[in-house]
Amino acid sequence: MALAGAGLAIGALSYASYVEPRTLLVREIDMALPTMPETLDGVTIAFMSDLHVGGPGDPIGSINRVLSTLQRLQPDLILLGGDFYDNGTREDHEPDWSRFPAIAPTFGIPGNHDYYRDEANSRKVMEHLADCGIQMLRNANADVETGRGVVRLLGLDDPYTGRADFGRATSDLTNDQHPTIMLVHAGLVADYLPIASADLILSGHTHGAQVAFSPFKRTGPLDVFWWLDVIKGLPISPYRQGFFRVRGSILYVGNGLGTTSYGVRLMAPPEIAIFRLYRGTGNPDVSCDDPDRYLLRHETHWTMPG
Repeated sequence: MALAGAGLAIGALSYASYVEPRTLLVREIDMALPTMPETLDGVTIAFMSDLHVGGPGDPIGSINRVLSTLQRLQPDLILLGGDFYDNGTREDHEPDWSRFPAIAPTFGIPGNHDYYRDEANSRKVMEHLADCGIQMLRNANADVETGRGVVRLLGLDDPYTGRADFGRATSDLTNDQHPTIMLVHAGLVADYLPIASADLILSGHTHGAQVAFSPFKRTGPLDVFWWLDVIKGLPISPYRQGFFRVRGSILYVGNGLGTTSYGVRLMAPPEIAIFRLYRGTGNPDVSCDDPDRYLLRHETHWTMPG
């Protein structure tokens, strides 16, 4: 039994180190939003976060797998949820970020890792991403014409370094009614936003726990990422992975792509989420406070490494 247990542990560690971090989970999600004009029906938004270039594992390989998926699916918008660089500085070996906007208009926000070094390095990171065509929404907004109609984007700067400012992000908004998608690095921000501040809030940071022993959607001591934030003295984001209804908005927390501190993933594969949005009020048999009301379809495709 001892040998069997040791073999199981070695097998799990090998899988978590060399297999799962090199997979890609593609979530295809159809959602109903009451604010969607019919002309926007079917608008497609790709979301991913926590790329962690320069971190452990194979972040460049994960990004290349995502780019192949995006080339195939051709979304109308691409949204990136922060932590582009694990160490907050440019790397000698890094992806060609311009490949994202070559597929579709691409917008991003910074994460806490993008500020790990100093202001000079962070500024170089942001300038480089912008030079590559990624429009960085640092407490800013953009009304984006998709070819079907306008989608309003709100982007908050990193909350862990005290830079998130919703008031600044919305200070110059017009009264035009557009479906609103908000990008935040960590879901904990949703607890402090005005009620119904966005139709859909997209976030990352938790890596889906990175190593998930807990069966629950909320972050806890059975999740490795909970301990990583505790060790670093960061506030715990309670929303680990999946959909939540928070203060009148639907919050989605993705698994992210890369890893930090340890190049392992277990039961939390790298992920890209593809949202197709439609006009509607969802399933009337489900409570308005339950995000499942608005999910029309949720399919997953898990690609194993070749």
